[in-house]
Amino acid sequence: MSQHIVITGGNRGIGLELATRYSQDESNIVTVLCRQASAELKALDNVHICDGVDVTKTGQRSISSWLPPNALDSV
Repeated sequence: MSQHIVITGGNRGIGLELATRYSQDESNIVTVLCRQASAELKALDNVHICDGVDVTKTGQRSISSWLPPNALDSV
């Protein structure tokens, strides 16, 4: 069953590992939100990267606005 996985802070550490593992299943759609994409993140196949996102700052666009239409059931 395909899933749309959204990972915030997937540039390194646990987020990068989650992106790596979820992207190995080609039926998954993996979207990573980050401030600046690392080389390791860019090297992953099957990952949609939305960089320039800082979820710690107020006044940012909502997370759902970075995603394709109907990508999430709820936010």
